[in-house]
Amino acid sequence: QVYRGTSLVNNVYKFSQLDDAEIKVKKIDVEKTILEAITYVKKNFKKKEISIQFESPQKKIYINADELLKDVFENILINAVKHNDNPNIEIVIKASRFQEDGIFFWQIEFNDNGKGIPKTKRKSIFSRGFKEDRTVSGMGLGLSLVKTIIDKYNAKILVENRVPEDYLKGTNFKLQFPEVE
Repeated sequence: QVYRGTSLVNNVYKFSQLDDAEIKVKKIDVEKTILEAITYVKKNFKKKEISIQFESPQKKIYINADELLKDVFENILINAVKHNDNPNIEIVIKASRFQEDGIFFWQIEFNDNGKGIPKTKRKSIFSRGFKEDRTVSGMGLGLSLVKTIIDKYNAKILVENRVPEDYLKGTNFKLQFPEVE
């Protein structure tokens, strides 16, 4: 209960700050931030059997972001745990680099083995107050906050099936950030 209350208050506060403000971005170490988010999630879900792997082609990946990047990663990981009925929750985070229109990007993928999201619901999951599963606690602010933050970073968020054509096998969230030298 305390975690839920604190989380709600923090999310509402962050929304109020983001609605009007410009985010002051700086060069952020993606791996360090992901590892902090993994530690946070494992600490808050001690009773669950969770395996989280991080795969990256190189040690140092930098993007322009701020301290809210950790909230983005935590929120995606928390949803992957909360919306997963498997006895062994498996999450694989993959970093990859790609080029589009002469610009290099880092893509961070979060693949889970949870319930997945039907194609018809994918756009609405980023709306404030959206809750697919009413039995799961929360106010439905998390992914809306994630989308708002990602937009402020001039980045993209995409949602796909982990296994093409079968949303019941899990979800793949893709975050795409312009690369920073």
